[in-house]
Parts: sequence; C-alpha cells; structure tokens
Amino acid sequence: MNSKRCTKCGHELPLDSFWPRKERPGSYTSWCKPCSYSTDRKKYHSPGEQERRDALRNARVVKAEQAANEAFNSWRGAEPGHIFARAW
Repeated sequence: MNSKRCTKCGHELPLDSFWPRKERPGSYTSWCKPCSYSTDRKKYHSPGEQERRDALRNARVVKAEQAANEAFNSWRGAEPGHIFARAW
C-alpha cells in the first residue's frame, strides 16, 4: 500500500502526503498534510482563538511572576538584614 485516500478532500495521494500517527506505528492520519494545514490555519486565525491564546499566555506570566515573588520573599525572610547593593 503506497497510497491512501484523504477523507477530507477525497484525493488518492502517496503516503508521504500524510502525517504518521505517533500512537500507532505504521499508521497514518486520515487527512492529508495540505488539508491539515488549511484547517489548522483557519482555527489559528479564528476570532476566539487569539483571545484564548492571550489568556493562556497571561496566566503563565502571572504564575511565573508569583513564583519569582515567593522565592524572593522566602530568601528575603531568611536574610532580613541583608543590604542590596550592585556589585558593579
């Protein structure tokens, strides 16, 4: 079997036009790469997707800032008399 039919566009294409499935070695996706690309692009540029990505990014930034502040405060609590000065 050197070719496969795409279930989205219906074209018979060689196997290298399909993505291999990681969970099933020797198996390939049902959509060809061009169909996958076009669907992914439409989803990526959809109106709600940008807000979702921004919200996830902001949540990661807030979480990282909180972790940094907690680490700093725990260090500061261990050495309360330390004077902060630049070494340069």
